[in-house]
Amino acid sequence: AMNDRHDTTPEPGPPPRRQGNPLVVWGGVIVAVVGSASHSWLQADETEPDPASAMYDNMEKMDEAYRKLRRTVADASLNADSLQMLAVMQQSAAAVLNLVPAKADRMAEPEKARFVLDFKRQIVTLIIAMLDVEEALLKPDNAKAQQAFRKLAPIKRKGHSRFQDE
Repeated sequence: AMNDRHDTTPEPGPPPRRQGNPLVVWGGVIVAVVGSASHSWLQADETEPDPASAMYDNMEKMDEAYRKLRRTVADASLNADSLQMLAVMQQSAAAVLNLVPAKADRMAEPEKARFVLDFKRQIVTLIIAMLDVEEALLKPDNAKAQQAFRKLAPIKRKGHSRFQDE
């Protein structure tokens, strides 16, 4: 009797797989493409992000998190969500701290320097107010968190009226 394991006739079915790891092959292609920096689409990614769009993007993130936080801050069972929204707001505020509002570009010195310093102070005031909300949530004291949260809106309004482009 013939041993099936030593039968050399190919079995019907899918062809045998080629040797070599496809990830390594594609990885090599990607390295070759990305490694050649002559592509115009790559050049744009190598530059710093536009400060105006960074400002806008972070302010949008902060605003979206603020709106969600407004719905969760009173409910102790949602404190994890509230803290997550605060983290987004704090990260966005920190990201804009050293950016210059577009409105400042139309100012001459020393007015521009004063304006930028006032902007930084406003963002620091906002971050401190956010930390007050966070501290209350961590206790947890949701009544105090709500009180602290209510202080964010006037800071936001004042900042937008003073520093936002018309």
